[in-house]
Parts: sequence; C-alpha cells; structure tokens
Amino acid sequence: MEYVELAVNLEPREPWFDILAAELGELGFESFIERDGRLLAYIPRESFSEEKLQQVDTLNDAELRPSY
Repeated sequence: MEYVELAVNLEPREPWFDILAAELGELGFESFIERDGRLLAYIPRESFSEEKLQQVDTLNDAELRPSY
C-alpha cells in the first residue's frame, strides 16, 4: 500500500500539534510522528484528498501560518 506523507510546521507548537492530529485523523490519516519541529502525518494514497485537506481549520488559520 502506498502512503502520502504530509509534513506541517506550526508556530506556536503547542497545543496545535495535538489539535491538528485529531483533525487529520478524522480525514483518514493513520499515523503521526513529530520530527524536527514538524508533524508528519500519513494517509493511504487512495484516501488522500487535497480538497478535504484544504477544509482543515488549523491549516487555514492565518494566525498560525502553517506550511506544508
């Protein structure tokens, strides 16, 4: 099975990593790793939808300025 890796840098880090992981989990992301100040999230390729990803509140919060 192939996976898509999403890498997200968030400032400030807390509590946004946990919130984002919960939001991504609702979209079907299966595993999460914190590495080098980033949240790495993995979803099966066939389940990935950029359209749904764009609807994640935390990723659209201009104050947080996430990058992925």
